[in-house]
Amino acid sequence: MRECERMNGFNLAGQPQHDPHRNTVRVLDAVTNRLTEIPRCELAPGYMLVNGIRGVEGPVYVNQDAVRLDWRPKHGGLSKEFKRVIRHCMTLVGNADHRTFQELVNAFSCDANPERELLIYFRSALVFQHFAARSAVSVTKGHRLWQWINHCSNTEASTACETWAWEPGEREVFPPIADYYYSCNYEAEFKKLFNSEKIFPLPLNSEKN
Repeated sequence: MRECERMNGFNLAGQPQHDPHRNTVRVLDAVTNRLTEIPRCELAPGYMLVNGIRGVEGPVYVNQDAVRLDWRPKHGGLSKEFKRVIRHCMTLVGNADHRTFQELVNAFSCDANPERELLIYFRSALVFQHFAARSAVSVTKGHRLWQWINHCSNTEASTACETWAWEPGEREVFPPIADYYYSCNYEAEFKKLFNSEKIFPLPLNSEKN
């Protein structure tokens, strides 16, 4: 989820802004709340560049599997149609996303803008399904592909490749997936499958990423 303001307890204001051309990157430990700067080449897989963390100035890298969330719901319960979208996306992604249905429901319930995040999740799932079975990425673990797609959903197209911790063989495979993600026409497919009026308080075309 991109709503990084849900992370509590950070008091690290005044840090330098992120520069994708620097040889070092800023990394936030979600357990200790400690901010460090390390060589870019030492950035471990699974870290994503995020912005908007409370008390932290500018983007930092955070381990997406270790982020602590504030699980206090920010709005009423999710509709049945909303949950149906979640289940549909889970069938597209499979084991690449390790979260359970209830964990996803909790995450969306605690998001400040769950409708926007649902569209992002749906688009990411469509892109994953499109590429997961292709021979070009068959040697890549599904979880790593899912991490790349989520990285694209949290990053501008102009910096996605510059801010990713590359593993061998990925530079030849992943950039076209990013291009497809940023151009994916997910709204038409969404409207074919689901009743958007039961999910969104505003027209679907007003919820842009």
